[in-house]
Amino acid sequence: LQTALALDNISVAERRAGRLESAIERSEEALQIFLEILGKEHQTLATCRANRKHLFLAVGKVDEAIIEMQEIVNIKRKTKGEFDASVRVALADLINKLIEQERFKEAEQYSRELLEFFEHKLGPESEDVADTHSYIAEFSIRQGAVETALTHMHKASDIYIKTSKSESAMSSVEDWLEAAQTPETKAAVYKVQAKIYLEALQDEVKAAESEGLAAKAMEGQASSAE
Repeated sequence: LQTALALDNISVAERRAGRLESAIERSEEALQIFLEILGKEHQTLATCRANRKHLFLAVGKVDEAIIEMQEIVNIKRKTKGEFDASVRVALADLINKLIEQERFKEAEQYSRELLEFFEHKLGPESEDVADTHSYIAEFSIRQGAVETALTHMHKASDIYIKTSKSESAMSSVEDWLEAAQTPETKAAVYKVQAKIYLEALQDEVKAAESEGLAAKAMEGQASSAE
């Protein structure tokens, strides 16, 4: 095990020095020893794979880097627990890289896992839950899955409106419209946009009515006092 740790440290040093081919070779040697001794789900493997992720990105092997990131997510789940904060960080890192590569189907899959995390940790009506519904809607739009997109657009907008985050709702609408490539998907987004406007307007009316009633009540109290 000490040999593997030493090889992994040498790999990190070589990566930082720009000796990338040699760094990959040392990392491969370290990984094989770790796997033989510890198995594929030990926490030490997460550190080794994180180094490999940086190595592969440095040499432009993004697909290989994504595989390492997927393995890191799996290791974190097994060693830290399904809802540990490190799982959220690993998932977010993976999703962002998948988005960069326009691998929206996979990004949607992992976003659903992130959604489950947020719902468990923060409750079903948190802003993070709404944001994740919004991302899933965008990924679904890009894949042409209009019905799935509609479901998540409505869920996101409902939470935003309920929690008085109308600006976040409208920002999401802009993202959805940018992703929409067909008249059908644009029409679906416009329907949700209209719903957001209407509900926001209704909330403003209710607030104004409440203020009016409160003002009348205060006037009544003042008249009584006189």
